[in-house]
Amino acid sequence: MRQKLTFAAALLHEPQALVIDEPMVGLDPKGARLLKDLFRGFVDRGGTILMSTHTLEVAEAMCDRIAIINHGKLIANEPTRELVGKAQEKVVAVTVDRDVATLPANACFGKIVLKGTRTLEIPYAKDRVNAGEVLAAVRAAWPSGRPLSVRISATDWADGGQSEADLLTVARALKHAGVDLIDVSTGQTVPWQKPVYGRMWQTPFADEVRNEIGIAAIAVGNIYEPDHVNTIIAAGRADLCAIARPHLANPAWTLQAAAGLGYEAQWWPKQYLAGKAQLERNLQRAAAITGVSG
Repeated sequence: MRQKLTFAAALLHEPQALVIDEPMVGLDPKGARLLKDLFRGFVDRGGTILMSTHTLEVAEAMCDRIAIINHGKLIANEPTRELVGKAQEKVVAVTVDRDVATLPANACFGKIVLKGTRTLEIPYAKDRVNAGEVLAAVRAAWPSGRPLSVRISATDWADGGQSEADLLTVARALKHAGVDLIDVSTGQTVPWQKPVYGRMWQTPFADEVRNEIGIAAIAVGNIYEPDHVNTIIAAGRADLCAIARPHLANPAWTLQAAAGLGYEAQWWPKQYLAGKAQLERNLQRAAAITGVSG
């Protein structure tokens, strides 16, 4: 909300130019699309925007010209279409030692030349989509009355890795293959990843999959309060929330959350029912004293 108010306040004065750093960080997909349209309208009316970002997809979608700074040196400054075209044609050299190829950190995907041998094509996004053939076979063998879910990494948090467009392509293919539910995680694919952590930090990706593709989604990632779960579900950003690390610290997290919300229908192991009754009584007493429930 603070970020949106800042943009609104800046535009209220009808400036001729804006200088912005990482404008998309922290925004949900709807807010990001709205901001893109807002900035494009500002430029169409004669305004100028100087934006810094570490995310190439954001620069491609929003900028007419891209400058790249590497270790303090300007290494590129060209119109977006020309720069992207050159990047798509780039060939990365790989050192080969006894038939073992060692990839440099910036050579995640694309066309790779093995020095002194041959060219190796790695059509990254295409390979992931081909997984749909495997899923179709699983779907055919799996009972039709039971849901089939798949966990994906929505982004690699690394240059050259999976983009927003790739995510939607993969999610659409999974839906077409008969998947009922997508568990939307991120990263953990390359050691040089640079994730942007925060509260409920992966939820925007689940939101995008659910509302752009029209398939049920599971949100994960630093969701640790019952209010987080209720807010995500009520806002239509996901259909389920998976609580992992909070359960490592407190295996009874779900039971305590249900008691705190007054949800008496939550199942408890028979041996724990005495603890359920005590917890509910203590919560009721605390609510009576503070005037705050939950």
